[in-house]
Amino acid sequence: ILFKALCDSSSIKAEVISGKSKTSASQVGKAYKGDHAWNSVYLDDKWQMLDVTWASGYCDDSVKKFTKKYDEGYFLTAPNKFVLQHYPDDTKKILFPNPPSETQFFSYPLAHSGFYKNEIISFSPMNGIIEGKIGNKITFEIRTPENESSISVGTKKGSNEVKIKKQEKIITYEYIVTSDKDDVLTIYLNGEAV
Repeated sequence: ILFKALCDSSSIKAEVISGKSKTSASQVGKAYKGDHAWNSVYLDDKWQMLDVTWASGYCDDSVKKFTKKYDEGYFLTAPNKFVLQHYPDDTKKILFPNPPSETQFFSYPLAHSGFYKNEIISFSPMNGIIEGKIGNKITFEIRTPENESSISVGTKKGSNEVKIKKQEKIITYEYIVTSDKDDVLTIYLNGEAV
């Protein structure tokens, strides 16, 4: 609301958008109610997305302590990437053709700020819940603008560097399921959780 007021006082078109945000792996695959608001701003003859709250820092899990940490990944983010963490109550505010359904949004994996910093173009699988049996191989693919990248994969037990295959700007790697227990898999690209 403050950002919109600043834009209004500067004669810049802006809107406050309410909806759902994805901040935790525990939200993946589950429906939940809206809990957040962000902005769109009209610049360079088009509407663009931004979240000044997330760009300024973050709160601890109990929401009692705020840590300042500037993150430009949430400013003027491409709408098709922004929707990985932000789903508006009014789907006309998604700003690109053929937007995902709310059900698709709920199923997306959790995107971290490193996703934006590393300028990831695309990834697969797009589903945030992946089932596998011990010994199964799960293939992941990340397309980035950079040719050189390092990847590690983390679970609740720690993280390990993984062998990757690179073909131009596409990074492919296989993860082997080692446990029959549910776990959270976090992918790190160039040291940043993505």
